[in-house]
Amino acid sequence: MNIVTELEGEPGAVLIRGIKIIKPATLIKGPGKLCQTFGITKLHNELDLLTHDNFYVTTAEENTLYKATPRIGIRKAVDKHWRFIIDPLSIG
Repeated sequence: MNIVTELEGEPGAVLIRGIKIIKPATLIKGPGKLCQTFGITKLHNELDLLTHDNFYVTTAEENTLYKATPRIGIRKAVDKHWRFIIDPLSIG
């Protein structure tokens, strides 16, 4: 699942590859399974997450610590730590 973060014509997006649901403890790996689990379809393409009433991104209730790591499976820009994961020790 991608969330575009820039204006049209400008590069910039966040690829969400997986989610850990805390209660009940469930790990959803891969964007296909993530979309299937949450019922995200092609009908959701091009939704404006700033103005849509039922599909939006919000901040977490807790302060969660993140780690930046190298991306996986790339050959260019391997020095860029553009992969972000939640530090499991920061989850209450």
